[in-house]
Amino acid sequence: MGITGLLPLLKDITCDVHLRSFSGKVAAIHVYCWLHKTVIFCVEEIILGSKQRDFFSRYIDMCMKDTDLPIENNMQPILVFQKKLEAKANVESSRPLTCCC
Repeated sequence: MGITGLLPLLKDITCDVHLRSFSGKVAAIHVYCWLHKTVIFCVEEIILGSKQRDFFSRYIDMCMKDTDLPIENNMQPILVFQKKLEAKANVESSRPLTCCC
């Protein structure tokens, strides 16, 4: 996902900082990657087609837990859910479905 080779290209103009340095700021967070990361932890339930309420609660809880870090560092997170983009239609259509809901 993302732009192949982007991080190495930006290496010369980036620096490591602690989230604390953004205290009091607002951060827009692209949640799409968090959802994909969470799917990895829930893959067995997804494959088996679990319809249990606790499974879906756990899936969302795991994703939302990631918002604790910016909040603990006095940041206001804004969670951004990307809508389908026409420019990414080919990439998205080539990916397998990740949710049985």
